[in-house]
Amino acid sequence: MINQSKVTLFAIVACIAMTLHGLANAQTYQSYSLPWDPQPVPEWPGLRTILRADNQTSASFVDTHLRYIEFYDPARSSGSFGIADTEKGWMPGARISVTTVGRGLGVRHMYFNLNGTWVNGSTVYWGGDPTSVDHDVIKSAELRIGALSPLGYGFALTSYAGVGVRQWTRSLQGTGGYHEVYTNDYVGGGLLFQDAVDSRLVLSLDSFFGSTFNTRMNASGIPGGAYPFTPESYQLGKRFMYRISGTVDYALTKHLHLRFGAEYNRFRFGESPLSPTLYYEPDSTSAVVTVDAGLGYGL
Repeated sequence: MINQSKVTLFAIVACIAMTLHGLANAQTYQSYSLPWDPQPVPEWPGLRTILRADNQTSASFVDTHLRYIEFYDPARSSGSFGIADTEKGWMPGARISVTTVGRGLGVRHMYFNLNGTWVNGSTVYWGGDPTSVDHDVIKSAELRIGALSPLGYGFALTSYAGVGVRQWTRSLQGTGGYHEVYTNDYVGGGLLFQDAVDSRLVLSLDSFFGSTFNTRMNASGIPGGAYPFTPESYQLGKRFMYRISGTVDYALTKHLHLRFGAEYNRFRFGESPLSPTLYYEPDSTSAVVTVDAGLGYGL
């Protein structure tokens, strides 16, 4: 499991390094024009480079590592405590993102982003059932709206509000297997810090903090699995979540961009009430690492 203190330390060091770099190179930037916006742009180093990186549609290949852990409730598990079951593994997928920054609602640099991710693969399952392979499909979508603030010295800071949806389908295969679908919404706020290194390269560091809500898990049987299996639906508790990510954007041409990114997402599902059949869904935690590489087309 990734140590949270190491992730926090990395974020702090990255911010310091990006700040020192921008201060040292504040007078060396050159930028493209903005043909889609006739309004004059304040002339400070790097602003146009960041705006060009932020106005694009991109498609990326992703590789996602999921580590999911469920914990016993001693009061409901005959005194059992600790880890009830886990699963982990890398899964491939794809992501599409559309971002614009421009004048809107009286804001000079209004920020808008809509993105969706799809992941499909298998993980290794360990738990009370004899199965050891779990087939997973994860789908998510997120909308962000905020405002970009130029900081000077090649930097920009965007504050935004975000809302998203996520669905995770896990199917434990073989004897004793079953099918589960976790769905949840989430809402929160974030800060996006950007550094225009030169006229083509933009580095971004993004942090998001929020809460899950409207979280459910629906369980059902699968052919050849744990039969008879009574379908169940569980209402899970809302919990705090956070995400830290970094992106490298390089303008290959005036319109074509090469993008690389890495993301760490941590969230939990709260324990459910007892179902009519006296089963329950325990507390759980998920740590999701995603790396991506792709191309973007900008104005």
